[in-house]
Amino acid sequence: MLSVVIPTYNEEKVISNTLMEIQKHFERKRIPYEIIVVDDGSGDSTVRIVEALIKENKKLMLLRNISRCGKGAAVRKGLLNASGKYIMFCDADLSIPIEETSKFLEWAAAGYDIVIGSRRLPESEIQRFQPYTRTLARFLFQYLVKIVVRGFNDTQCGFKCFT
Repeated sequence: MLSVVIPTYNEEKVISNTLMEIQKHFERKRIPYEIIVVDDGSGDSTVRIVEALIKENKKLMLLRNISRCGKGAAVRKGLLNASGKYIMFCDADLSIPIEETSKFLEWAAAGYDIVIGSRRLPESEIQRFQPYTRTLARFLFQYLVKIVVRGFNDTQCGFKCFT
């Protein structure tokens, strides 16, 4: 089984479509799954939307942080509550298409303990461009990361899988 952890914070605009897209993909591919949404103190209707969807999909679970603890804490909470042989997390806006999961599972089944998505590979296609200021900040951050963490091209990609 694959556990998908989705940390959320004020994601009311995208969460419904994201969850439906994930569900359709895994059911079409016949991949056993569970989806764990970990809300990090959203002030919008993210929680209500997920609660309504839980009534339609028993493979969907909601965990909540009442106050804001950060994305890392939300991901950790989801990972600790996951029951799948493979556990992945992805961003609520599916900035990496859920169809890429098949590639993750191939690598994981081949014996890799961690599979990390990357937007920096030559074959990667960036379909959602960011504002100039965010792009500049990301460039500077990535430069610092390359100095400290060698061998990884995209440490901040929100698409990772663990076995």
